[in-house]
Amino acid sequence: MPDCHVVLLVDDKTDKSLDANRRKILQNVDEYIVVPIDEEVNAQQRSRLVKCGARKFVRGNFLYIDTDTIIAQPLYEIDEVKASVAATRDSHCAFIDNPYREMDTGWCNAIGFSMEEDSVFFNGGVIYAKDDDIAHQFYNMWLEEWKAGRKFGVTKDQPALQKTNLQMGYVLKQIDDVWNVEFLHGMRYMKDAKIVHYLTTNARGSVQPYILKDASAYDLLKTDLDNINNEFYMRLIHDPFTGINELTTIIAGDEIYLRRTWLYSLIFGWYENRKKFERIQSFLQAVLRLKTRLFFWRK
Repeated sequence: MPDCHVVLLVDDKTDKSLDANRRKILQNVDEYIVVPIDEEVNAQQRSRLVKCGARKFVRGNFLYIDTDTIIAQPLYEIDEVKASVAATRDSHCAFIDNPYREMDTGWCNAIGFSMEEDSVFFNGGVIYAKDDDIAHQFYNMWLEEWKAGRKFGVTKDQPALQKTNLQMGYVLKQIDDVWNVEFLHGMRYMKDAKIVHYLTTNARGSVQPYILKDASAYDLLKTDLDNINNEFYMRLIHDPFTGINELTTIIAGDEIYLRRTWLYSLIFGWYENRKKFERIQSFLQAVLRLKTRLFFWRK
């Protein structure tokens, strides 16, 4: 989309951190907006202040896009959206089926409201916003709700997003899942994806399922932009599937919920320490063999 207007929105500390290599990103944007924020505010909070306040910094209708994304198709059709603000379902499913429902419910309760199981829990990674009164009001309230939520220890922006939507009478409308295909949960939408969100923040271990989440690939972009393999990255844009790590599998249904349990986290923590895991596994196998022998002895 060479004719689109690209806006890069950053806080002032990020602006100062752009060395000669990283500042080359400005060659690919049409408008660069730096938001001043109090010096003592940490990086995470700065990110939220910029994101939740985006509507007052950017002119015109916009499509906000998280940086951990790949644009896989032209996005012209977004201008056909009639809603003032719009986004996709989180985890590409109903809230009652969302593998993060328990966690999200806890955050929502902490900031003073309850999610209905039949309502839509929206993902904040891709948001369409018109330059109208409703969108401005929505963003202003979202920012204030996020600030209020910090008092209760909730630093995530999505709970405040849902609360704002509830308070404004559900003005945030759902757009097709292809506009924000989450890599971990949106496999069925990948082939038609307009934007691939290679969100893998919940992936455990050193091997990440998507190559751009790998630390070495990320560091290369930050330190040596001129010498990156442009053919590789262009291939990713043409076909996001090429970024999937060779050591990757697909899980579904109950296995997804299993990964969200405390016991799974405990066992995986053991597994990361291979020697400890092997000792525990050998012990449990010995107990099982002993139990089997005792069973046959009693028979």
